[in-house]
Amino acid sequence: MNYTHGEMLDLTGMSVKVDYDDGTDSTVLPADFANYGINANPAHGTVLSRTLHDGKPVAVSCGDFSQNTATLTIGKAGDNTGIQNNFSTASISLTALPNPTVGELKIEKAGQIIENEKIEVFNLNGKLVLLPNTNPFNVSALPEGIYVVRVNGETVKVVKK
Repeated sequence: MNYTHGEMLDLTGMSVKVDYDDGTDSTVLPADFANYGINANPAHGTVLSRTLHDGKPVAVSCGDFSQNTATLTIGKAGDNTGIQNNFSTASISLTALPNPTVGELKIEKAGQIIENEKIEVFNLNGKLVLLPNTNPFNVSALPEGIYVVRVNGETVKVVKK
């Protein structure tokens, strides 16, 4: 499981098989873990840190049962001298403007303002801290820090001053 510092943990390909006493079983995907009392640590969507997560597994637990995945390998970020405000995958590019920001933030994809798409804002612990329903949106209530904005699985890092 190879990642770069600052990327979000993606457990999409993972599933957990739950065996019941009556001989039946269920295959549970990460999106349904909470419904079955299953925990993953770090959790799906956590922003990974080389210091905290490199060389450690994802621990999956349910009740008294716990199982670890293979260890995570967290490589250095491409640019450790500052915050990268563009994250590109294939031909899609998200941009946060202005970055850094103190108030209003606008998210664009391929140079166009994003409309009618789910926007999520996470802190560096992977906790969802804002779910705006408009774009641009106001982040002035958030404490100063680095945040990850996710739109349909694509992310962009944002600095809030």
